[in-house]
Amino acid sequence: MSKTQRIIITIVGLIIIAIGAALWLRNPDSRILPIAFAVIGIVVSFVPAMQPFSSSGATSSRMHRLARLIVRADRSIVGQAYLLDSELYANLLARDRNPDTRMQYISEQSVDGRLVYGAVFRDLVPGQQYTFWTTGSPPIHVTLSPGESRKIDLQLKRGTPR
Repeated sequence: MSKTQRIIITIVGLIIIAIGAALWLRNPDSRILPIAFAVIGIVVSFVPAMQPFSSSGATSSRMHRLARLIVRADRSIVGQAYLLDSELYANLLARDRNPDTRMQYISEQSVDGRLVYGAVFRDLVPGQQYTFWTTGSPPIHVTLSPGESRKIDLQLKRGTPR
């Protein structure tokens, strides 16, 4: 529901309450009609509060078009996988301890009803560049399209302990 629709519904509710007050002032002995108008006005005024807020349809459709990164790994690989905005990655030293860093344990994950061994990063913003890494792997830079599910295979550097 847009902001304009919320305002219009709230104004209509307030008008209904005002009509109930006017009826009561014109005839103080009348009890049912003013009360009915007041109750209906209050209910109508609360309708916008019960609806999800969006400034435009683009926001809600964008939310349904979030991307995800699926990292497949060999079962011999254990540990944690990290994902961070590429700009932050380039400017930070303690990347794995940054509060904006997403961390996933490399383990068995359910993806679309199928089991995958690795890590899954869901709800990624399309068009934003991310950097993925684990201990012993080179950083991988990815930019995902709306709704995209990109799969990458985790490769460790030779000589790196697993």
